[in-house]
Amino acid sequence: MNKEMMWGMVRHFLTVISGAVIASGSNSLDTAIADLFKNISSGDPAAITSTVVLIASLLWSMWAKASEQTKTTVVKTLMFKK
Repeated sequence: MNKEMMWGMVRHFLTVISGAVIASGSNSLDTAIADLFKNISSGDPAAITSTVVLIASLLWSMWAKASEQTKTTVVKTLMFKK
């Protein structure tokens, strides 16, 4: 496996684990978001940490995809391809 694949696995692992921690406090999917906001507003460290890790993992993944797209665009521009 190359470095990008390993970092991708790390991002997805962090996303799954933090999502599981966030979802563990809910009784149903209907109340999951309300329970999450209630836990965050009450200062629950697990909910806050999991939410931060989840958002950071998603932003990291978006940044990795955007930087790859930028590399592709630069190469195409340098080679005068459309």
